[in-house]
Amino acid sequence: EHLRKRCASTNSLERLNQEIKRRTNVARIYPSRESLLRVVASLCEHISEKWAGRCYLPAQELVAALQPVAA
Repeated sequence: EHLRKRCASTNSLERLNQEIKRRTNVARIYPSRESLLRVVASLCEHISEKWAGRCYLPAQELVAALQPVAA
């Protein structure tokens, strides 16, 4: 049941969008579209590195949940 909640949840995406909004509101004006993309790409890379060691959906639990129930 808890795997279903994690699969259906968009909390991580919402958090990413919130962080992008917070970081881009600091400067407000960017000299070019490329500079804005660099800021967002840098933030995404940083968050990806933070999540690299984490396991959001454990593989063993996911496999066990997908196995048919023996009657």
